Amino acid sequence: MSEAFPQSRQRGTRTVPQPRSCEPLSAETFRQHALKDILPYWYEHALDREHGGYIPQLDRQWRVTDPTRKDIVPTTRLIYNFSQGQLLGGPAWCREAARLGLDFLLAHFWDQKFGGWYWQVSSEGEPREDAKATYGHAFAILALGEFHRAFGSTTRPGSSRPSADGRPDLAAAPDEALRIAKRTFDLLEERVYDPVHGGYRERFRRDWSAPDPVRTQNSQMHMVEALLALFEASGEERSLARAVELCHLMNDKLFDHEHGCLPEFFRNDWSDSPGERGDPVEPGHQMEWAWLLLRVHAYRPEPLFLERAKQLADFALRFGWDEKFGGFVTTLTRTGEVSNPHRSFWQQCEGVLATLWLWDRTNEEKYRVAFERAARYCFTHFADWQYGGWFASLDGANRTADDHKGGPWKADYHQVQMCAEAFRLLTSRERPPET
Repeated sequence: MSEAFPQSRQRGTRTVPQPRSCEPLSAETFRQHALKDILPYWYEHALDREHGGYIPQLDRQWRVTDPTRKDIVPTTRLIYNFSQGQLLGGPAWCREAARLGLDFLLAHFWDQKFGGWYWQVSSEGEPREDAKATYGHAFAILALGEFHRAFGSTTRPGSSRPSADGRPDLAAAPDEALRIAKRTFDLLEERVYDPVHGGYRERFRRDWSAPDPVRTQNSQMHMVEALLALFEASGEERSLARAVELCHLMNDKLFDHEHGCLPEFFRNDWSDSPGERGDPVEPGHQMEWAWLLLRVHAYRPEPLFLERAKQLADFALRFGWDEKFGGFVTTLTRTGEVSNPHRSFWQQCEGVLATLWLWDRTNEEKYRVAFERAARYCFTHFADWQYGGWFASLDGANRTADDHKGGPWKADYHQVQMCAEAFRLLTSRERPPET
């Protein structure tokens, strides 16, 4: 685990400990950042050993701020994180931590009556917010698929038979995780997929009635991510085919071809959402779509996917990167004006990944420069070298705006994903060519 560094320098209103060196920006640098500077803190402070699962509401020093709630998003993201720890060659406790979360997920978040995943339960596992959201289901598929990929097929014949109450007997067995991931996909296809307008509807009541008329690009994007994970875990072409279809939906109906950017909110038929709500453009989501398009392109090399990935990333680099203070801002207008200059942790991670993927796929020097600039910005400004983990957000001059380490939307999944993807891509680039 990272030590506290006594040497410090003053920036803005806070004292920042000097970090250990993160140079060079090698595959091993990113692997070590995940395994030493992020995951050990979550293992030590977020595991609920009394009730199971995780308590992710944590302040800067990793003290619990709200022990009463457990949400589908941080629960599944932490299962993903510890699964990535295993794939990165991390300690044995990655399996323990991932299994603790997955057992709780399957025992308490799944709705036995109507199917699907609750949005929020109590610390003991009683439903508190029983709405069904596509976003949460996408992360359930992602976590289940990555758990299976990380820990392999270990289920003995008959070991995953349901118990008397209908719950899986060995909830965290990798085969069972993959089975539930497929079951979730089937449920979304039946209840949520929109055969008329395309894509997945957004949010429902517990019984899958009353779909929300507002739709977002965000849920479609994370379904692409989830379906890629399911394809890589199962090898089933149907999940890849749906991911490809969603990429075309983004291009055909969501992407603003006039301005070269991707808005956030839409009506049910994918027409523009009226007024200010339809206008925000988030550089982080531009970047996230860019590298997910490149992942799909690796399996289905349609020229459109590479072209659109470059266009999305170039818009974010041109308008979203702050040339004076560094970092990607939170929101822009469609014409590129900054509407929120704050920096959020996750947007920086997506910037690192998009530029690295584009450098890897195109070998264009501008993407190498952008990748290294974004990565160094993260390690310099967002990594908390005194207490571990990352700050949640900074203001426009890189002063801490929010220093909490975890919450309903922050479980450091973006950072771990950044490290895992960077390790894989940079390892490939650093490997000597075969002779």
